[in-house]
Amino acid sequence: MSLISRSISVFNVKNKNETSGRILKEIILILCVSAFIGMLVGLPIVVVETIHGNGSIITGIVRSGLTAVVIGICASSAFVILFRTIALKPVYSFVTVFIIILAGTVGGALVNGVYSLAMILLMSCAAEVLGLLFCLYMFRSTTDLNRKLLRKQREIQTQRLS
Repeated sequence: MSLISRSISVFNVKNKNETSGRILKEIILILCVSAFIGMLVGLPIVVVETIHGNGSIITGIVRSGLTAVVIGICASSAFVILFRTIALKPVYSFVTVFIIILAGTVGGALVNGVYSLAMILLMSCAAEVLGLLFCLYMFRSTTDLNRKLLRKQREIQTQRLS
């Protein structure tokens, strides 16, 4: 999502350790939020499986979280690549994220043994809403950071010329 856009703008900063720290924090944030979304989305299925004696809560939650981490990595990477290198219009990137979340949720549900169309639709809707909201948050925070950095660069250039 915003990993590359932040790193591109932040590369103008002299301190490379600060840049690496921001990128690492962002990766950890994406992984944690993706896992949390997956756990929330998969929780109803895990509870139903546990009630029927088909699985344990812990393994079901871990499976859901790991599935969502994979989806989150793919979606954020696709957003960055598409937005920064191919098309500078965010709508294309958001549509791509939507498709990746949908495909990942349906695929993850099927791999994890969920075959009910109603449950898959419910899970997909929840994953889309939460995933796209997080994507929008990351995009906005990145564009805000980039605007602040550009403003600061202009201030520094103006001070040097004065």
